[in-house]
Amino acid sequence: MPDTEKHPSPLHIPAVDVIYALYVQKNSGILTIQKDALLLKLTFDRGRIVNLWSNFIPGLSLGEYLVEMGQITPEERTEAFEISTEQHIQFGVVLLQQQKVSPHQLFEGIETLARRKLERIMGWESAIYHLEHLKAIPANQVILSVPMPHLIFRGLKESRRAEQLSEEFGRRMHQPLVQSHSSAFTVEELGLSAEEQKIWALLHHPRTIPQILEGVKIPIESLFRVLFALLSMNLAAFELRKQTGTIEFFDIIAPYIIDELDAASAFISAEELVATAVSESETGPHGPLDDFEILKATLARIVNDDTFFENWALEPAQSPHTKPEVISLKSETEMIDELRQHDYEKTGEIIRPKK
Repeated sequence: MPDTEKHPSPLHIPAVDVIYALYVQKNSGILTIQKDALLLKLTFDRGRIVNLWSNFIPGLSLGEYLVEMGQITPEERTEAFEISTEQHIQFGVVLLQQQKVSPHQLFEGIETLARRKLERIMGWESAIYHLEHLKAIPANQVILSVPMPHLIFRGLKESRRAEQLSEEFGRRMHQPLVQSHSSAFTVEELGLSAEEQKIWALLHHPRTIPQILEGVKIPIESLFRVLFALLSMNLAAFELRKQTGTIEFFDIIAPYIIDELDAASAFISAEELVATAVSESETGPHGPLDDFEILKATLARIVNDDTFFENWALEPAQSPHTKPEVISLKSETEMIDELRQHDYEKTGEIIRPKK
């Protein structure tokens, strides 16, 4: 027998793609996946994973899990393992016989570990695969209930997240930043300073982040203010259209905000933000706040600075529907010339004015 048949080479196919294909095709069979010393066997019943067997995976054994959950002691784990080895019966069966765990606790542990093992192999970009097709799966083999679509998409997201973000960032970096629905808001409604209004105008002509940073020297802090204004408009649009999603402007400016924001806040759903804001809609000092004010307050809380959007606040006696005086903007050429007259020095990662 040739060596290639004795020792098959790994296929450069992500494990998540193989599992997803069996799910979509509603396949029944046993899929063996091997990578280095790890070996897993997944039993599919019409595309649904109903059983999973693996060799020992450190940190993902049933005994370790039950000890971690406080359901058995380390000593009970050792004793049960020795009995299972001597009598050639399953570890979990010994625990049931000794009444150390209930059937519910046992199968809950088995299912939890199955999910964790699946999540681990979702990141494998290559492995050795073998599929044995079966017309029917024995009833005693159907012990798991894993929600495949959710697990598949989670695996895809985690295993390829870095690559996707890299490609997406590269694409967005060279696209105009301002969305079409931004025209629903005026410069006055955004409460931007004179310098920020100039940046706002540059974004509308349209400009990309590289063009703004390289073509015109501006303080990063001012750019943050304008981008957060755009962010608030995206949130409002999400709420009006009853849609949810990731705040894309956080993705776009992530490389520029390391010194300004906690990186963990760079990926937060609009639905979560809006829900948090709406829950506080009756707590305003002057009665209920309108949606736009709620969103601004929420964004200020995200950056942990209550004064971050102080220029956006409306006086209590002023109607939110009263249009302030329109500020006439200079031409793009005039604005660029004015901005170029400023002399800035770069300190660390943030560009600050010279004193």
